[in-house]
Parts: sequence; C-alpha cells; structure tokens
Amino acid sequence: MVMKCISYILFLLLVPAFALAQLEGVFVETYYAADSIDASFESETPIQEGSVTYRVFLKLAPGSTLLEIFGDESHPFRMESTRRFFNHYNGVSYGYLANRADYEDDTFGLDTYLTLGQVAKQGNNRFFGLPRNQDSTSFIGGDNSNGFLEGLSEVDGIEILNLSINDFNAYGVEDFNTGNDTTIFGSLNIDSVYTSNSMKLQCSGVYGVVSDSNYVMVAQLTTLGDVTFSLNALVRDSTGAEIRYVSTNIMEGENDVFASFLNYPPACGCMDPNYIEFNAAYSCSEVSDCQHLVVAGCMDEFACNYDSSANLNIPSLCCYPGFCQDRDLEEVCPQIKGESFDIDVFPNPAEQYATVQVISGVEGDTEIDITNYNGISLYSERLSSPALNFSKRIDVSSWAPGVYHVRVKAINKVQHSILVKL
Repeated sequence: MVMKCISYILFLLLVPAFALAQLEGVFVETYYAADSIDASFESETPIQEGSVTYRVFLKLAPGSTLLEIFGDESHPFRMESTRRFFNHYNGVSYGYLANRADYEDDTFGLDTYLTLGQVAKQGNNRFFGLPRNQDSTSFIGGDNSNGFLEGLSEVDGIEILNLSINDFNAYGVEDFNTGNDTTIFGSLNIDSVYTSNSMKLQCSGVYGVVSDSNYVMVAQLTTLGDVTFSLNALVRDSTGAEIRYVSTNIMEGENDVFASFLNYPPACGCMDPNYIEFNAAYSCSEVSDCQHLVVAGCMDEFACNYDSSANLNIPSLCCYPGFCQDRDLEEVCPQIKGESFDIDVFPNPAEQYATVQVISGVEGDTEIDITNYNGISLYSERLSSPALNFSKRIDVSSWAPGVYHVRVKAINKVQHSILVKL
C-alpha cells in the first residue's frame, strides 16, 4: 500500500504586511490513513482501520523562528476530535522526546503528540518534521522490520536538521507532580478533547527544515473522527522582535495580532468590508454571504435627516433644529425652512408596527390618513400643532397583508407614501 499524501493549505489571509508578515498560515497535512493490514497487526495498542493521522504545521516567513505555542485565559488552546485520539502504548506527549529507535515499534509513528519542530533524536542527530512533499527519504517504513506503515516506506516527512535545541520547556499537559499525562497526548486516558487556559510549550527558537518555505510542525493527531483546533503562537522575526499570534480577537498587548487561520477548520463568510455581514474573524471568503451593502447615514428617528435606508449609524451626520454639526442646517434639512415638509414610513415592509415620521419647519395642524387601495380608512388622526419633528407608531399587526396608501397633510401641503404590510 502506498498512500497518496492528501494535503491542503488553510486560507492564507491577505492582511496588511505589518500584521501577519511573520506567521503566514497553517498547513494541515493528511499524513497517513491506516488500512486493514495496519489494523490486523497484533499490537499492544492496535490501530483501527480508517484512522487518519494529521500533522499540523505553522508556516513562518523566511528568517522567522517559532518560540512557543500556548493557551491562556483570553486565548484557549484546544484540540478536539469527534472520536477518540490514538496513542501508542510507548508514545510520547511531546515529539522531541521520541528516540529514533522508537519508530521501529509497529505504529509508534502514528502517535498523537505536540512538538516544536523536532520529532526524534538519535545521538547527536535531531530529526524534524516537514511536509512530505518536501521530503525525499524515509526511515519509518524503510527500517520498519514489522512491515507496517507501508505508505511511509518511501517518504515519511522527517529529516535531520542541524539545529540542537536543549531548552524545551512545557507545562499544562503532564501532571506537575507525577509527570503523568492524562490528556489526549498520553496513553493513560484515551480521550477526544484537550482544552487549556494555562499551557505552554516553548524553546529558544525553531525554524523549518526547508528555510525558504519555513514550515514548523507543532502537532501530530491520529483519530477516526473529524479534527478541530485553536492554537496560539509566539514568533520572533528576523530583527529579533517578538509577536504573539492569537486565535481569538482579544488583544492584550501591543505585540498581539489576531490570526483567524489559527482556528481549524477555517470559518468562511463575508470578508468584503463594503457589506454589513463583514467579519474580520473569517479565514476564507464566501461571496454569497455578502448580502447587504453598507449604507451609512443618520439612524436617529428624531433627526431632521433621519435615513430609514441606512444600516450603519453615523451619529455625526445627524442634524436637529438648531444643531447640525457646524453644517448648514437648511441645506441638510431644507424642509425646516417652512417651504415644505417631509415624511418617512418605516420599517417598510412592516409586520407588527409602522412609524410615520413628519419633519416640518413650521408648526401647524397635521393630518395622517392610511387607507387600503379600495379607499377604506385603516387609520386616521388629527394632531394640533405637533412638534416640528415627530413620529407616530401605528399598530398594523391586525391589518391584512397588502399595499396601503399613506397621506399626510400639513402647512396646507400634502405628502404621499406607500406602506407594505407583510
């Protein structure tokens, strides 16, 4: 069996260079799928047919290094599957603890663990994970005397890198006192969810095996289920500056940058800021979700320039008799000069209530009449010298669906409008 490497890159969000220049994206590789031969092997930790091993990489800009992955109160670290994760009986919680010889032990190479690049060691050699399509050799399948993991016999995505890291430090996974791991990364307690508001895996700095692409492996996950995760990372750029990339849009420091692609699978939606449905938290674009163009305007019903079509309120645009933000009130609201008056009907269409707004520059009696298209009156009111800018909220819930005629008479003039009842 030679497995085809099926992989894809999460959307590399196009954002300003100053924001996400050093962390470019997340790469999730479908590393291996266990078949019936793998499942039939008599192992102390047998793997089920159909189990899939995923490897998670952070793609850094050339010259940048990964310092840590973490979870805190504002930015939880989470890895989850709809089925339990696979852990080898002799497996490790952190890939950098594995020995080269461990991979000769049946399905050890599919163990679930976290890491910062390094996945094995042998003497002075340090082995690091890289995408299989960047690899050309293998030691897992080729040297596996048990004959398993045949899909990795030619290329296993593991290479020696001339980088010795001696200061790995971690907390939040293994028990501080006993050293036992009862999370999804240990074999003591098989589970499907790991969430932490207080975890960290750090080192002095790691970069990718191929410097130009700079993929750094941070996790390997084997499961029969569907995987989701949210993670956070501390990255150092080529100038020595450190940036915290977080998966939730909560910034706690000037070096915090929200990177929505640190959530997997990516949430897709409207990414066009010209639409009201726009959300910066989306990682990929779904054009059909962009439904309503942004209409900026004054949404205060008591303003003389109230705009019922607006869906983005700009309070500084609102004008009132005697106050218009240093603009010419008569130009913005010509109706206040007394030459005419304006009416507005909203919401339109209406289901429960409709509001008729009347804006005039001269006080006087006002008449409001609403009839159906057969001329039958549904609403009629006479108001004696109401305010220059007033609104009447009318209960239309009992009216039959249809189109109604709105007639308003004031200062010896008449204005007409249409009301649609749903």
